[in-house]
Amino acid sequence: MTNLPKFRLILLLTIFSSIICFCSITNVAFAESEYFYPSGDASVWEVAPDLNTGSSYFLSVGRDTALGGPIIWSYIGFNDTQLIPSNAIIESAELRLYRYSSSGSFTMGVKLVHGSWWEEGTFGITWNNKPSAYSSPISTINPTGSSAGYVTVNVTDHVKKWVEEKYPIRGFNLYGSYGVEEGELVSFYSSENASISYQPRLKVAYYVPKPDLYDRGEAYRDFNPNMIKPSDILSINCDIYKSYCQMLCMEH
Repeated sequence: MTNLPKFRLILLLTIFSSIICFCSITNVAFAESEYFYPSGDASVWEVAPDLNTGSSYFLSVGRDTALGGPIIWSYIGFNDTQLIPSNAIIESAELRLYRYSSSGSFTMGVKLVHGSWWEEGTFGITWNNKPSAYSSPISTINPTGSSAGYVTVNVTDHVKKWVEEKYPIRGFNLYGSYGVEEGELVSFYSSENASISYQPRLKVAYYVPKPDLYDRGEAYRDFNPNMIKPSDILSINCDIYKSYCQMLCMEH
């Protein structure tokens, strides 16, 4: 009967080690979502090639009804995404825009920007100096609707490229795909809107892989489970607990 408490201790440690082993087989880490807001945004107009609209409350895409239906594109930058660790694993990314108004029905494309970065303001981005865009990846969506509301675009592949290939320039080009007719136009609220809930935002879910706390080949005789922080539990190698249990069995 005197060995029963020791037996229970060993049994509990064995069960616990099995749970830890299951969780740490793939070095589990959980993704967390983070929101990023524009570092700059503006629309550019084909009909006014030197006009900068960085102070406007709206971002437009499509073709206007006036002056022969000029093409309008928009650009949104998210420089703060450079704070995402370079070894992060991107699970998902969504560009969320609040549609203020729309007319007609067409497809909007979203590409990555490259070339010189642009700024909004008096000497900022215009139709004449707009940055070029990569041919892929491309996300497409019909942004139009009968009422105001949010539009969400899947840009997971775009953000993966930013992080994995360490892009120094992080922005999106929003454009109407070929075949947009005159008067087919959508307008979103820009970052100039006073309400943050209406501003463009980028939602990124990612995690950073956690290294093993102990190597498999390390001696276990100095292992002290009391020194492990709760935040480290998922990254502890399950072999440590197994060996610790075995050591207790031999000692008792």
